[in-house]
Amino acid sequence: MPENFAREEIIHDIPAEEKICACGCRLTRIYEVISEKLDIVPQKITVKQHIRPKHACVAVKT
Repeated sequence: MPENFAREEIIHDIPAEEKICACGCRLTRIYEVISEKLDIVPQKITVKQHIRPKHACVAVKT
């Protein structure tokens, strides 16, 4: 693909808890595999909602 095309990186990594070897050592990233897929989207308007849940305790204090 031409280098001048914009690129969006999507990283598929394993969770932090899986980056520990059975011997107890932390795994080291040794390489990565990169694949590219051309994504052509006709002109459109989209609203992206960023939803940030808030949490609180609902226990009644007496």
